[in-house]
Amino acid sequence: MFEALPHDSEAFTEGLEMADNTLYESTGLSGASSVRAGPPGKPPTVRATHPRALVR
Repeated sequence: MFEALPHDSEAFTEGLEMADNTLYESTGLSGASSVRAGPPGKPPTVRATHPRALVR
C-alpha cells in the first residue's frame, strides 16, 4: 500500500532514493539545484546546493 507524504511544492524533483529510513532527493531548476536528505514526510535535515559553476 502507498502512503501520501507532504512535499515542498517549490521543489522540482529529479531523483529519489530511500536508504536506512532516510529519503534522498535531488532537486533542480536552472541555477538552483540541490540534494536533500531526511526522514520521509518531514523537512530535510541536510541540504547541499550545487556550486553555480556546475548548474546550467
